[in-house]
This record gives sequence, structure tokens and C-alpha cells, in this order.
Amino acid sequence: MNRLRGWIAGMFFFLPLCIVSTAGGIDQGGEWKYDLHLGGNRAGTCTITRSPVRDGILETRTLVKFGIVQAGQNIDVTLDAKTTYAWPGGHPRSYAVKITSSASPETSIAGQFEGKQST
Repeated sequence: MNRLRGWIAGMFFFLPLCIVSTAGGIDQGGEWKYDLHLGGNRAGTCTITRSPVRDGILETRTLVKFGIVQAGQNIDVTLDAKTTYAWPGGHPRSYAVKITSSASPETSIAGQFEGKQST
């Protein structure tokens, strides 16, 4: 489950960046909702909210909820992520995600980016 958690957290760091890079009216904010499918079946939802640019910072929030079956057990997973970008360059500044699962304790992951360094 730890490897799955890491993969999922990484994926939802880059997903908002793709939307930030491609969607029109970037500095105005907006909200996008998606259904997540696994094996042809709807497995959950993803909501991405982008705030208007303030003081050269663009903020995205991602809320993902989905369910999987592992070893015959239904597992519900929720990811609540916040990413900030320096604007207009689009370079990531900070990232935090809280992952909750019905099968394991809550996990939090955070990152800070400054120039070519990250923590």
C-alpha cells in the first residue's frame, strides 16, 4: 500500500500542473470535475480547483476519491492536495497532500521548491 500511496501522490502533483499549463484563462481560476475509471468501471472522482493568481502565486487544490478492491477487501482512498506555483513562470513552489485510506493510517507528504533545490 505504501508504494501505491507514493505513486498516487506523485501523479496528483503533476495532474494539476498539466491543467495549469493547458487550460485557458489560467490566472482567472476555475474548477474541473472528472470521473476516474479502472478496468472500464467508474472507480471514483477527481475535482481540481484553481484560484485566481494573487501576488504572483497560482494555487491548485485537488480532491480525489476512489475505491479499489484488494485481497477481496473494499478500500476507499481520499487524496487532498494543494500545490502552489510561481506565476507567470508556472514553476512549482510548494506541494502538500493528505492521503487517507480505510485500510491504513493517514499519511501526509509535503514538498518545498526553491530554485533548483527541493525539500
